[in-house]
Amino acid sequence: MLRFKQYLTEAKFDNTLNIQDIYNFAKKHENDILSNLPKEVEEALNHFESRKTSNPKVYIFSKSIAYRIGKGSIKTISGFKDGFKHSFKNSNDEIFNPELFKSSSKLGKVVRFALLIALKYPSSILTEEDKSEKQETEETIRTISSIKKLLDNLGKDHILIRLGRSDYKIDGFRQIDGRPKADMAFTYKGEDQIYVSHKLGRGPGDFQQYGGLSSDLGYLKNKRESQFVKEPSRSYIKQFLENIDLILEKVYNLKPDSKGMFDLKKTPKGTNFAQVIENDTVAGLVMFGKNYGSKDLGLDNVHILIDGNIEFKLIESGVYKLDGTYHSMINPTVIGSNDKFPKKAPYQPMLFVMRSESQGLKQGGFLNARAVIWPRNKVVEKYYQKFLRELRQAERLI
Repeated sequence: MLRFKQYLTEAKFDNTLNIQDIYNFAKKHENDILSNLPKEVEEALNHFESRKTSNPKVYIFSKSIAYRIGKGSIKTISGFKDGFKHSFKNSNDEIFNPELFKSSSKLGKVVRFALLIALKYPSSILTEEDKSEKQETEETIRTISSIKKLLDNLGKDHILIRLGRSDYKIDGFRQIDGRPKADMAFTYKGEDQIYVSHKLGRGPGDFQQYGGLSSDLGYLKNKRESQFVKEPSRSYIKQFLENIDLILEKVYNLKPDSKGMFDLKKTPKGTNFAQVIENDTVAGLVMFGKNYGSKDLGLDNVHILIDGNIEFKLIESGVYKLDGTYHSMINPTVIGSNDKFPKKAPYQPMLFVMRSESQGLKQGGFLNARAVIWPRNKVVEKYYQKFLRELRQAERLI
């Protein structure tokens, strides 16, 4: 029960707000954002600019927005004695309503400030998902230290990392900015050589997700159309979503709205649906990046996925293979890779549609739903078995 609460309390799911969408929205409305700034927003901006060395940030969470330095909310802005922050009425999607930042409400002023920072200091806007960046930074520092020790022991300017049949010279390691599939990269003389998608939980497969239906598979909001998933993979995903439609209609006795969309808010809390991904193309897209299948490895077609602390396993003097504390998998498109897509727990990827009333998301062609891809851990397995039972029940009722 503890694990269930840890993963499935709806309000605690990582938010999937696209940071690039915030920048684009701010740029589109730049003139309106900059004109007639409320005095509280000017005050907050002056505070921000006078304390840039303290690394101030604006955090956009699933249900709230806050201006902080470290963990502390700024409490010196006029009229905001509890901190320059506010809760959204329903979800952080409200930030994209132009009428909100133009309003004189407290939330409107905090949102106006956030959009102003997005225009002037875009690297200072973070979403809830950025909490993983601290963990990634710690792993980056640890890995850099490991590389330095290996180089010092060898007395050389590089070591070799063997992936498949290829050896890569490396002498450094860095954390990747933004939101590509790659979290980190091994480097040589400042140039990226090996891209890594990194996961780290408290045990094998103990991470929330490989990616999202929108962010990793290019599915448009409110629709079941992908910008780059092709047949037969598209039909594979569509069938899963349509099977959920059938369950909602026959088992939950729900009716779709005028656009044909079912509302998961009308289902009991904890209503979630999962299915294994047997399709290797879909698995490749969500595990290695949206450019999986192309000849070019890179930010969105990474060389390797690693779960746990990054480890160097000696092959021969100066030559190492990469591994993780719990698991690693080399991209099958890497020449000489013998790794296969996992077909069992805990690493087999799973399509997972979750009731998400707290965030008000519209994904997978459902209302109040979040569509993601998780590893096949105990939480998702429970909902996969439930999905199979409900699908059989629905099919009998046709």
